[in-house]
Amino acid sequence: MPIKRNALVGEVGERGVLRAIASYLSEGGGRVLVGVGDDAAVTAATPGTAMQTVLTTDMLVEGTHFLRNDATDWKSLGRKAMASNVSDVAAMSGNPRFALVSLGLPADLTVGCLLELYAGLAHEARLWGAELVGGDTTMSPVMVINIALTGELAEGRPVPLRSRCRPGQNVYLTGDVGRSRAGLELLTDPAAASLRGEPWTETLLERHLCPQPRVKGGSALGAALDDLAMIDISDSVLNELQLLANASAVKLVISPGRLPVTLEIRRYCALRGYDVATFAMSSGEEYELMFATSAPQEKVDAILKQANADAGATLIGEVQAGPAMLTWLDSEGAEMHVKNETFAHFSGKNKA
Repeated sequence: MPIKRNALVGEVGERGVLRAIASYLSEGGGRVLVGVGDDAAVTAATPGTAMQTVLTTDMLVEGTHFLRNDATDWKSLGRKAMASNVSDVAAMSGNPRFALVSLGLPADLTVGCLLELYAGLAHEARLWGAELVGGDTTMSPVMVINIALTGELAEGRPVPLRSRCRPGQNVYLTGDVGRSRAGLELLTDPAAASLRGEPWTETLLERHLCPQPRVKGGSALGAALDDLAMIDISDSVLNELQLLANASAVKLVISPGRLPVTLEIRRYCALRGYDVATFAMSSGEEYELMFATSAPQEKVDAILKQANADAGATLIGEVQAGPAMLTWLDSEGAEMHVKNETFAHFSGKNKA
C-alpha cells in the first residue's frame, strides 16, 4: 500500500519513509550491483581495476543519537560516528577506504570540541585503513554529523546480501550484545546513575561510546563463504533478524537463550530487574555482525581465527522455509514470546 502524501513521518516510521522514497532510488542495474535495501550500496569495478565499490552514509543528530553538554566526550563521539559507517562496509564484507564528513555546527560550539571530534574521526578511520578526504559544514541549531564512506570489495566476490538467507543455513552472531544499551542507560537514566561508579560498568560504557566494527571478521567471512547473508546490528538483533527474514522471505528460528552476553550484562539486568534475552535482543548500536550460512560452527570458528578477527561468532538459530517470520524457542525447544523494545526512529519510542 502506498504511503499517503499527508502522512506524518512520525506515524509511518523509518520503514514507511523508505517505502515512500523508494521509487526515486536505484534498485540495481548497469554498474549498480546493490541498490537500496542493504547496509550499503555496491557498484561494479571501474574498468581497469579489480575492486567493486561499497558506498554508505550515516547521520548522527544531537538529541537523537548523542547529547551535547559539558560532559560530552567529543573524541569518542567522533570515533563512534565513523565506526557506524565502517560497520556498514564490514557487513558487505568490504574494507573502508575514503570518507567525506559533513557537519551542522551550532554557533556556540567551541573550536576545541570540533578538534576533538575530528581527532576521533581520524583515529577510527585510520584503524581500518580509511582516510578523511573532505566534506562540508553549515550552521545548524543542533549538532549534526553526517559521514559518507566508500569501501572496496574484490571483483567477482559475492556480496553478502540480506536476501541470501536459504533454508538449512545456520544463523550466527559475532561478539556479544546488550552492552551498548546498558551503557546508554548508565549515561541517561537517573535510575542507573548509581551504578556508573562501579568498575564493572566500564565495559558497558565503553561499548556504547566506542563500539568496535567487525571489519576483519566480515571480510574473512565474505572471502571464505559463497552462501553468506549478512547484516550489522545498528538498531537491534530483533530488528535486523526481521530485516533478514523479510528480504529473504524465510522463517528464522532463534533461541534467545543462546545470545552471547557478558557477565556484566547478566549482572546489570539482575540489578535493574530486566529479562536478559529481551534486553539483549533490543539493544541498538552494537555494530556486531549477524549472518547466515550453511557452514558449521567449526568452519566459522576456523575462518575467524585464521583472520585474527576481533571476535568469534555464536550460533543462535537456523533458517527454515518461509513465510517471512521470526520464531523464538526457549531452552526446552518450545515457542516463546520476545518483547520488542527496539528504539523506533521518527517516533522516538520503543517498538511495541
